Amino acid sequence: MNIDRQLANRALSAVGEPQLNETDKESKSFLLVKKFYLPTMLESLEMIPWTSGKKRARLEKDLSENHTDYSGAFKLPIDCGKIIELKDKSYYIVEGKTLYTDAAEAVLLYITNGKLPEGMGNVDDDFPDYDPPEYEAMFYQAFELRLASKFALELSGKPELHKMLLQEAAMIEEAAYRNTKTLSAGKKKGNSWWFD
Repeated sequence: MNIDRQLANRALSAVGEPQLNETDKESKSFLLVKKFYLPTMLESLEMIPWTSGKKRARLEKDLSENHTDYSGAFKLPIDCGKIIELKDKSYYIVEGKTLYTDAAEAVLLYITNGKLPEGMGNVDDDFPDYDPPEYEAMFYQAFELRLASKFALELSGKPELHKMLLQEAAMIEEAAYRNTKTLSAGKKKGNSWWFD
């Protein structure tokens, strides 16, 4: 995954910093963007269950010792950014990269962070271990504002600007959360015994 330079430039402009050009790999602005881009993207993904980032996966059993009160242990997918739920709605806990549950098999609904298996990425990319995310517009708006808030604190030392940008991101995330809830509401499968 490469840095989305347009998004990064808008975030830099929001705090009055010089923008990146297409070939820039050494400037103070680029190094700042590189420092905060991936952690801020991952942080933004964890904030709400973004509709377009949802994936399902049947989890592989984890055969290591289980010292919990749950009967089953499963390995989380490498690209799991935020867990939403298990398909059968059973209870679970997560420790490290292992999910523990009493379910015999685990099918997980989660938000992907785009992480690739080792050695699968493009070594020429800014972040070779990640695929570029494809999320809804509100995700990118919130991500951009969160990134700008990090720049504001790091560069200008203006906590008021940092807070304002973070509050704007939170408002967008709240609206996106309501949108996600609306899209998920009332979509349950009907009773298979009913006929028209």
